[in-house]
Amino acid sequence: MPKYHSSNSNTKLKGCRPVLPSKPDLEVPREHSLYLRVDRRYVKVNTNDVQWIESVKDYLKVVTAGEFFVSKQKISLAEKLLPSGKFMRIHRSFIVQ
Repeated sequence: MPKYHSSNSNTKLKGCRPVLPSKPDLEVPREHSLYLRVDRRYVKVNTNDVQWIESVKDYLKVVTAGEFFVSKQKISLAEKLLPSGKFMRIHRSFIVQ
């Protein structure tokens, strides 16, 4: 097995150029998702589909266009996980888009 010396590898790396540009020309919008535990399985919910989130004690009801999910989770944790510019907490029990 060949041995590599740190001084040897540093001189080889000086001539290398980065493959990727430092700043991309086009930025892809990042897709945010929530992972909710529903009936002993995890469900991925895209935050673009969420219409509102309702809290009843320690449970969340996440309402989308076609369905809703109930998960044992506090609304304060969901509020931290959601993109702040897109969602607003209007009551201690409701977050809306």
